[in-house]
Amino acid sequence: MRLVPHPFLARRGTLLAAVLLLAACKGSGSSDLADSDDPGDVPDPVVLNGPETVYGLPNLDNLADDWTKQDYDDDELVPFEIVPSAVAPASFRLTLSGTEQSARIWHDGEIVATGGTPEVELDGGTEPLELRVEFKDFDTDAVLEVEELDENGDVLQSIEVALRASPLFLNHHLQPAELIIATEVSVYGFDNDAMVEGYANAIGERFESANGNRYFQDPWMQDELEFGYGVLPDGQALDLVIDSIRDRGLDDYPEDVWAGEGFGVKTWGRGYASSQDSFGNLEVSPPVDDFPFGRIYYGAGRGYAPQATKLFDVLEENRIQEPFQVDISWLCVGHVDEFMTFVPDSTAPRGFRFVINDVDAAYEVLDAMDPATPLPRYAGRQNHNYDTVGELVDDNGLRVHNEDVQLDHLDPIREQMIAELGLLDEEVVLLPGLFEEIGYCGNTNAALIPGMANLIVADFGEGTNLFIADPFLRSNLNDQSSDPMIQAVQDALPAEAELHFLDDWDVYHLGLGEVHCGSNVLRTPSPTDWWTNDLGGSK
Repeated sequence: MRLVPHPFLARRGTLLAAVLLLAACKGSGSSDLADSDDPGDVPDPVVLNGPETVYGLPNLDNLADDWTKQDYDDDELVPFEIVPSAVAPASFRLTLSGTEQSARIWHDGEIVATGGTPEVELDGGTEPLELRVEFKDFDTDAVLEVEELDENGDVLQSIEVALRASPLFLNHHLQPAELIIATEVSVYGFDNDAMVEGYANAIGERFESANGNRYFQDPWMQDELEFGYGVLPDGQALDLVIDSIRDRGLDDYPEDVWAGEGFGVKTWGRGYASSQDSFGNLEVSPPVDDFPFGRIYYGAGRGYAPQATKLFDVLEENRIQEPFQVDISWLCVGHVDEFMTFVPDSTAPRGFRFVINDVDAAYEVLDAMDPATPLPRYAGRQNHNYDTVGELVDDNGLRVHNEDVQLDHLDPIREQMIAELGLLDEEVVLLPGLFEEIGYCGNTNAALIPGMANLIVADFGEGTNLFIADPFLRSNLNDQSSDPMIQAVQDALPAEAELHFLDDWDVYHLGLGEVHCGSNVLRTPSPTDWWTNDLGGSK
């Protein structure tokens, strides 16, 4: 649970490796997130004398793959009490309904009931029956029936207690940012120093880098981990890092840095990972009509599919943020973040704009440029082999190919996003983008101009920051003010946002990714009221 904010740099200074802390709450209370001065405090139990719901968070440090483990700390379980009737019962009979893998009941330090356990009797008396519930995972539920029995075994009173674990929420871009992270990379003459320095100069200690040597120069921070959370009616929350099954250089990073006090790290599934198992392919919209917590969307199609079926089964069952698929089979890497995103905008009807690449918008800028303009970053076969703007705009094969990309892929996906999310026309922003065929990748596509929709959104309470790949469509590489493509992007995106154009060319752009692919953002869990929403009810 989120008893204290994640302490990065000035907020903590050292990384803790403590176990997760869990606590209980009633079915009512404030939806504001609350911190505690003492994360080790055991919360007061919920006192029940009639039908009620006990909400909790999963005990993720108890190893979900080893549910037979019986070690626990008091503050990892959710305490509640059953108040006896006026006539003191001789005993209590407990029956837990639900799957064996959803919840279990503890009493006096022992497990007394699971979903696969027949009814059990405990001693009665005038004192409340003190119980604790442990949830194995997010979005699980069970029902505990507690019967008071007299000396003859007759039922004096029966209470049904609904037990409900918080759903898993994935973060969206309207949530406040706390920290941006990326890997420092230097290998084979390539480095990302310019991007790292750009972050540090813009946000200081709110940027933190991982050591590239420790993590095998793996630059794809977005792909390794996804941040999410669970939250309870009293505001307690548990941050979660979902660790991808991609298992490349950054594989140990989530456990090394994030596992500990107030954070869980969990991997669903194992084995061979496709590109679609990377989390640049897993995004969430802002809140929209019928989905007040946003909707999950991810890419698949025609031989492109995630292999972590356990994770995507969990996501598909998530009615809170009901997922839908987008066709990414036309892309080499095949991630939804390559060509579309969402950015905050207080002037928009619902506080955001949907941003998607548009070929016509790119050619509108290019066609207006002086064709003699040199393009030093695009020159040479190791780049894109265009020496001037004229060579780029006069490549008719490239133009026809991009027109097909627009007609066959970008337009249908834009219409799908509008339909799935109920987007308004005024909420859609068309951002310049061009693609080229990648011959060694089955003639699928990757960004020719650095993908500027592949951006990072971060609001640290001082306004929206957008970190965007520098398009380098200019002769003087040091003068961003002379770049007409940067000007076009500034005109298209919300005026209130502060735009930072980062040099991601060598490591990311030439590696078929951009700024978003190489970065990640820790965000503050949003207050929610899922327990009052039909989508949050028991399954």
